[in-house]
Amino acid sequence: MPPRTRKQDDAAYAEAIRWFRQRVPVSDDDFDKLTERARAQSFRVAGVTQLRLVDSVMRSLDKAIANGETLAKFKQRASGVLARAWGGPHPHRVEAIYRTETQRAYMRGRYRQLTHPSTKNLRPFWIYDAVLDSATTALCRGLNGTTLPLTDPFWATHYPPLHHNCRSGVRALRRSDVAKRGGPTTDVPDLRPDSGFGDTPTD
Repeated sequence: MPPRTRKQDDAAYAEAIRWFRQRVPVSDDDFDKLTERARAQSFRVAGVTQLRLVDSVMRSLDKAIANGETLAKFKQRASGVLARAWGGPHPHRVEAIYRTETQRAYMRGRYRQLTHPSTKNLRPFWIYDAVLDSATTALCRGLNGTTLPLTDPFWATHYPPLHHNCRSGVRALRRSDVAKRGGPTTDVPDLRPDSGFGDTPTD
């Protein structure tokens, strides 16, 4: 498969920002009252019940995504707000929010790019692409390489991220690429995403 171009990355990046900015901040308490569709379009922070604080964290994430900021920069802005909401500092939770939400936004941007009619016609298969190292979960390791048509129901429940701190993604393949790999996956592992993850994006 040819390497991705800067133009492709920029397109996915722009879509990621657009998707994130369409989300609506909600308190942790109100989140439980929403429908599944509304939850998919909302932004919440576990353990934060004050809407103004949720909005503050969301604006900090927006800056991080739009400007390509590092985790350290996000922590500078958001750690104090979250420490007050949580009753103390929790750096690992702050990092999980940053990594999970930036990856979720980017993968939503990729989804809009990969489901564009011209892309779907050219590359009608998707492959689950996990980062394989000592931090890879059994879930993502087991699903790595799963190759199926983009219309397969699998993607409705297994579109990354599949858990907090998930680093996996999806790549689109031509029919010829799939044929060279021996065809689509016929025995998909029975592995389930964590609650609240894996759904395909909604506008």
